[in-house]
Amino acid sequence: MQRQGSWVGNRIIIAIIGALLIGGISAAIVGYGVPLHAPTKAGAAPGSNASTATPTGQITASGIIQSIDPINNTFSIAENDNSIQQVNVTNTTQFSGNVASFNDLQPNQQATVTGTLQNDGTLNATTVAVGNG
Repeated sequence: MQRQGSWVGNRIIIAIIGALLIGGISAAIVGYGVPLHAPTKAGAAPGSNASTATPTGQITASGIIQSIDPINNTFSIAENDNSIQQVNVTNTTQFSGNVASFNDLQPNQQATVTGTLQNDGTLNATTVAVGNG
């Protein structure tokens, strides 16, 4: 009899664990619309390349250009915290440093981007400054 009670107890524990796993997966799916890379507050760790908020409501992200999509006018940068920030370039984006336009961007360049964070986590670039890295 004790054996059957133990078996029932194990089934209850397994059911609880399953419900927790399903609940966690559901929460992750529901939360998918949340940006994968939330910017840190201005004045975060000195010397950090993590995105920071500016007083104007824009954020600044710095890192190494990883990929460039000329069809969609986007590129991605890898920040020091290993996050990837997707950047959207518009016809009003201003370029400085070693580039004059989107067409001058190359992978492995160091870039600092200031822009507006979108609901999907992408950054609409206001300025893109490219250095030697």
